Amino acid sequence: MDDQKLGDDVYAVQMNPETCACKTPLQVAYFVLDNAKYWYLNFIYNFMYKCFDMDKLHFVEGDTDSAYWAVSGDENAGIKQQNRY
Repeated sequence: MDDQKLGDDVYAVQMNPETCACKTPLQVAYFVLDNAKYWYLNFIYNFMYKCFDMDKLHFVEGDTDSAYWAVSGDENAGIKQQNRY
């Protein structure tokens, strides 16, 4: 790794690809993410779409460990309306 001081708090850092080493197998990382995506989509399509009215529930975005859903309903009914739209 090469570094060069440009100012008091500023450095330029460059990695040398010849000396850069990966200490974990990429196959493991790829499998973990791919397997997580499979179970994530399996849950959404085989459970959420079958159990809930998807006209009122919308999948916004997600990651391997989080899901963001937009739920529509009557804003005047309060938080106790549950799924009775």
